[in-house]
This record gives sequence, structure tokens and C-alpha cells, in this order.
Amino acid sequence: MPWLRTDRVPLELITKRDSPIPFRGGIRRIKLAKCDERFPGTCPKKRTGKCGGWHPTAQPAERPFDEFIRDAASGLYVRAIVKVCERS
Repeated sequence: MPWLRTDRVPLELITKRDSPIPFRGGIRRIKLAKCDERFPGTCPKKRTGKCGGWHPTAQPAERPFDEFIRDAASGLYVRAIVKVCERS
């Protein structure tokens, strides 16, 4: 079941047609980012430095509320579970 969470936003922003609402949880945009000097933080694989490879990053999506409801009902969102493994 798709869900979303937002910060407190004024009612006018929610009810305004086609107004993008910043979602803090629920739906995210996944992009690939090259692990080089522009990559934020350290390499998630090596946990130090940069590896030069590509890593997925996820940012909260901003969508009009009506679009989210329509897209969720049509099945455009899929559930994703990300496992985080700690190296010993």
C-alpha cells in the first residue's frame, strides 16, 4: 500500500491544484550517482574514500497530491525493501 509523509504544510498548499508537495517519506526518486569527488559523503561500499563506481541514491519526491493518488491507484508505485548489511 503506497503511503506518504509530509512536514506540516498549509492547507492552501494541499488544496491548490497541481501544487508540488515535498514528501518526506513514502515515495522517493531513485537516481544513480557516480562515486567521485562530487558524490556526497564516503563510498557506501568501501565505507571510505571514493570507488569511481555507480551507487543508487534516493531523494524524497515532490508530486502534486492528486497525481500521487491517481498514480497509486493505477499501480505505478512498487514497494522496495532495502537491506543494509554491516561488514565485520
